Formats: sequence, C-alpha cells, structure tokens
Amino acid sequence: MNGYKVFQYYLATKLHFTTKSFDVFKNNGRIRTTPEQYNKRKDKRIFEALSKQFSTDRDIIEYFVSNFLYDNQQCLYNQEESKINYTTFIKRKQSLTQGFRDDLDFLINVNSEYFCLQKIPDVLKYTLSGDMKIESLIILDSIDNFLEPLMNDSTIQTLMGDFLLRAIKGRKFIKINHERVLTIYNDFKEELTNYTT
Repeated sequence: MNGYKVFQYYLATKLHFTTKSFDVFKNNGRIRTTPEQYNKRKDKRIFEALSKQFSTDRDIIEYFVSNFLYDNQQCLYNQEESKINYTTFIKRKQSLTQGFRDDLDFLINVNSEYFCLQKIPDVLKYTLSGDMKIESLIILDSIDNFLEPLMNDSTIQTLMGDFLLRAIKGRKFIKINHERVLTIYNDFKEELTNYTT
C-alpha cells in the first residue's frame, strides 16, 4: 500500500458517492489521475500516513466508504470523526441483521406509517435524525426499491438529494443476507399490520 494508491481509492470513492454518473463498480475503481497530479497535492502526506495505517485495500476502501456514506466529506482532514465513522461502519456490518431488526422495532414503537405513500417517508426522516441507521434504510430500499423513484421528485431532490444519492450509492457496499432480512421484514409487516388494526 502506498500513498498514491490511497489517493486513487479516495478519489474513486468520493466520485462514487457524490456524482450520479460515476459508479466505482462499473469502472472497476479506475479513475483518471497520474502520479504527477498526486505529487502536486499539498495534502499528499495525509495519503502517505493513511497508507501506513491500513494494511489492506479493503480496509482503506471501507474507511473511505464509511465516511462518505455517513456524510463526512472532510474525511482526510477530520481524522477523529473519520476513525469513529470507520469503527461504527465495521460494527454495524458485523451486526447488520440485528441492527435492521432493532430499527424495524423502532418503526413499530413510534407507530410509523412506513407503507403510507407520503411526500417524505418516515424512514427518511428517522434516518436523517439519527433514530435509524442508514444501513437499515439501504436494506429496506433493497426490498421495496423506493429511493430511486424519490430522486425524480424535485421537492425531495432539493431537500435531500445528496442524502438519497449516498444511500443509493451505498447499497453495493452493504452485503445483505436477503433470506434473513426478508424473514425479519415479513415479520415486521405482519406485526405492523396487527399493531395498526
């Protein structure tokens, strides 16, 4: 691992999460940059330091993914928040289904109208407020596919377009055991139906 490679991962991840057109998976992580461009950067030492902190490509990629997913655009310069985001991301990945179950329980406890086609669905509000995890929103979207259609709504695009883009782009980085989450989701739907009747 070297600083230039970290720089390439940083740029590819940033482009993935901040632009609609760039998909790091379709491009195989390739971006247009040169060692000369890297060497001209004043923050080159940050990439060099990160190359020493992370021993594998996967670790540094997850570091950047966690920070862009959790909206830390300054992940190079805010190291304390960046490390917290990375640790949080790793812990959430390790207990993804339990976190999903907890967030669905939260929706039931607050009597959410999850299935109601509102202008701005409750799950978006709760995720933005921190009451739900963005990973749970991504799982719900993988089941119900409601985020991309919301991107076409000009009001929602204006209010939370960047957030929706991060959630949509984050989907490929969250490994979901669909069989397990569908079981949890179906239990949730049944309980929600029983709760509201």
